[in-house]
Amino acid sequence: MCSAKEVPAIFAFGDSLYEVGNNFYLDTLAKPTLPNGIDFTKGKRRASGRYTNARTILDIIEIVVLAEEELGFTNYTPPYLSPQTTGDVILKGVNYASSGSGIFNSTGSKFGDHICMDEPINNFEKSRQDIVSKIGAAAARKLLRDALYFIAIGANDIMLLSSNVSSSHVENIKYLDNMIF
Repeated sequence: MCSAKEVPAIFAFGDSLYEVGNNFYLDTLAKPTLPNGIDFTKGKRRASGRYTNARTILDIIEIVVLAEEELGFTNYTPPYLSPQTTGDVILKGVNYASSGSGIFNSTGSKFGDHICMDEPINNFEKSRQDIVSKIGAAAARKLLRDALYFIAIGANDIMLLSSNVSSSHVENIKYLDNMIF
C-alpha cells in the first residue's frame, strides 16, 4: 500500500462512504445527522458528519493503519466546506466527499443541493493553488506527489438506476457504460 516514507496529506473524493461533514453546509436532505457518528465523538452526542455509527473506512485507514505503520499521519481529513478548513489545515489534506453524489452530475439532485463530481475536482484545484501559495511550487509538488488519494463513488448512480424500474435492459446497459466511459 505505502512505502515507509511519511504520508504528508490525504485527499478524499466520493460519496457517503467517505463523507465527513460537507453536507452539513448544504441545503440537502442527505445530511449526516444524529445518530450517525455518535460513537465517533466518544459520548458527546454530536453528529460527526459520517454515515456510520463511528468511523468510516477512510478514518480507519488514516488513523489505525497509517499511525500504526508510523507513516506520520495522525489527523482526520477535514471536510472541504468547513470554515475551519483553511490555512495550514489543508497541508494535511482535505475531504471533498459528499453524500448523495455520483459519477453523473445529476446524481443526488433529488435530495436538494449536492456536490456533483465536477465540483470536488474544481475544489481540489483551488486547494492545490492554496497549497502552492502557502509553501511554494516545489514543496507543493512534493506534498501532492507523496499524498494519498482515495476515491469511492458510483453507489448512488447504481441505486438511481435500480429505482428507475421503467428502464429497459438496453437502457440500463447504456447507463452503466456511461458510468465507466
